[in-house]
Amino acid sequence: MSSAAVFNIISAAVGILGLTSIVIAWLQLRDSTRWNRRNAAFTYFPSAPELSDVEKGLEDVVRFFTRPQTQPLTDLEAKALHGAELTAEEIQLLKRASDLHVPDSELAFRFRDAGRHLKHYLSVLERYSLAINSGVVDRGVANRLFHSKFLTHFTKAEAYIRYAQRKADGAYRELEEVVNTWSRRRLSNGAA
Repeated sequence: MSSAAVFNIISAAVGILGLTSIVIAWLQLRDSTRWNRRNAAFTYFPSAPELSDVEKGLEDVVRFFTRPQTQPLTDLEAKALHGAELTAEEIQLLKRASDLHVPDSELAFRFRDAGRHLKHYLSVLERYSLAINSGVVDRGVANRLFHSKFLTHFTKAEAYIRYAQRKADGAYRELEEVVNTWSRRRLSNGAA
């Protein structure tokens, strides 16, 4: 065998080895990216202890987490949670609906305070939704983890969200996009 033939064989082998290395590196990068997105689905969302103060603040006033999904926040509750000025009649309606036996001025304060908790909680859902929509978090894993929580809490807070959207056009759009996507997927899976 001539030295030119040996050189050609070695060159081909090195080329194949180089190409194989590039393919393996690309596969590892792809798998690493997938793993990081899946891992982010578990670690990006705050833990229950981190959200406990927020949940307690909401539960004390509007029973947000224990109220049935069929009883979402009313427009009046949303208005009070946003800290808007309430008429005397609206305050009395809130008192009857909330079972809070406090002076009128404290009722408005308690709703405003609960509104801050709800805003914080929905901001957490909004940031997580942004991570889902931008591909930082694996959409499928996030769906399996939080499908029920996102859909239920969006439904319960929809009056609050719509009130916020009237004040600021882009409010909670990422969350709404995730909820709409997951709702359509559930409907299409249910129809199949």
